[in-house]
Amino acid sequence: MAVVTATITSEGIEMEGRYELLSIDVSKEFNKVPTAELRLIDGIVSQQKFDILDERFFDPGKRIEIALRYENEPQNEDTVFIGIVVNQSLELNKFGTTLTIELSDEAIKMTNARKNAVYIGEKDSVIIEKQIKQNGLKGTMTETVVTHPQMIQYYATDWDFMVSRAEANAQLVSVNNGEIAVFKPTIQVPSFELELGQKEIYDFDLKVNAGNQYHEVNAVAWDSSKQTLTTPDKGDEYKVPQGDHDISKIAPTVGAEETTLIHAATMDTEELKAWSDSQILKSRLSFFRGWFKIVGTPKIQVGQTIAIKGVSKSFTGENIITGVRHEVTPEGWITHLQIGMDPCWFAAQSNVTDTKAAGLLPGVNGLQIGIVKAHKEDPKHPFQVRVMIPALGPDKDTVWARLVTIDGGVERGMLFRPEPEDEVIVGFLNDDPRQAIILGSMHSAKNKAPIPFDEKNSQKGIFTKSKYQLLFDEGKEVITLSTSEKNQISIDEKQKIIKMSDANGNHIELNTNGVMIISAKDCQIKAEGNFNIEAEGNVSIKGSKVDLI
Repeated sequence: MAVVTATITSEGIEMEGRYELLSIDVSKEFNKVPTAELRLIDGIVSQQKFDILDERFFDPGKRIEIALRYENEPQNEDTVFIGIVVNQSLELNKFGTTLTIELSDEAIKMTNARKNAVYIGEKDSVIIEKQIKQNGLKGTMTETVVTHPQMIQYYATDWDFMVSRAEANAQLVSVNNGEIAVFKPTIQVPSFELELGQKEIYDFDLKVNAGNQYHEVNAVAWDSSKQTLTTPDKGDEYKVPQGDHDISKIAPTVGAEETTLIHAATMDTEELKAWSDSQILKSRLSFFRGWFKIVGTPKIQVGQTIAIKGVSKSFTGENIITGVRHEVTPEGWITHLQIGMDPCWFAAQSNVTDTKAAGLLPGVNGLQIGIVKAHKEDPKHPFQVRVMIPALGPDKDTVWARLVTIDGGVERGMLFRPEPEDEVIVGFLNDDPRQAIILGSMHSAKNKAPIPFDEKNSQKGIFTKSKYQLLFDEGKEVITLSTSEKNQISIDEKQKIIKMSDANGNHIELNTNGVMIISAKDCQIKAEGNFNIEAEGNVSIKGSKVDLI
């Protein structure tokens, strides 16, 4: 291999030749922040002297630039990495003391802090551009189509949010020396050509992955206006002109002829289309995967097109370069070229969403069954209920749980506290097992419903343990409010009758014939002001004795 010269600067100051550099490793890849690693000999143990460390050349936070060239080509020096120092490590072994410097592109600024944000009436491309500028970076992005009524960034880093939204629009994120580009990769005129037997190729490893190849991808969501799923939006085919494989024939053999992406909420049809396009893109970019190790060159960038020749009909063709790695050692300079990507969605990574219960303690999964116990309130936190959660063990102490209600506010709302031994559903705020919430109660074979099952579902109501009830019978078209069988008020829409009766035999009825009042005993009408009786017809007063005073 030809002799390689590395020019390394720190805040614009070039590293001195007396620094003994062991290796350089630079890595750039779609949807990842570029990194680099420098390994140097530093230190005379017997003298407790460490020149590089003590001269602060690689202090954390310093801006480092790495340029490479071949010794006989001084005019062809190219920068392969610009970033900042994020870690230092010093190791002592039988060969001496080795200083390792870990570097990251400045885009690391977008990865370290989880944030919340609400964006109103903006496209993803506009939102991403704002995030890049807010982090003091530069970037270019392809304009997206959908204008979102609202887009929420919930406790996620700007980087994770950006990559997730780019991916949802069938785009990828590439970072090169502090500049971010968001775009959909397309096959262009090849920037680089590799022909087996003609170019110097040290190693290669190529694979065909049929497992994630869908011949057709559709996306659907919930249409709340029609109360049904939307018409499927089919993704456009994304062709990678490599190999002679026919996806339409391969997909059915692995059970992937067609797949449907489903979002159980409302989504714009254009957003659904972008989603299905993205799944096709991810599927096709995962079909061919692998890497080549070639003679070091700085001319290759992530996102460019590579032409591969002479590697059988299965692998010959063109593909997108999805990753580049430069490795410099005393043996020389090797460049690794990567094609293909993992088919998994970026947001599926475990660290994109915050840990359960904010990482303060192990979180709780899903909803839990609870049994209401003692009817008392937490003196420190009113309006909580003691609940036994069987999943914690029936012999364990009960927990306090807040109670959800349909409406609650200052001295108003609806209040229906559950009774002891009621079976309830318990949720947990932010998956924190200390923050239990009673979401509702359930009937069972033991806790039977107050009205029998009806296929027409015609009866609904409110029923208390004292048999007070408000019953809505849509079959009979009657609403009944009662405290017992004899004390009740009913409104009969079908018969056009309103009745009121009590346990004393008193009765009032409003019907098509008029109003009837029946008193089991005395009947008294008293007015503080005037009392007028007026009728279009006759007025009759009848009694064993009639007194007009």
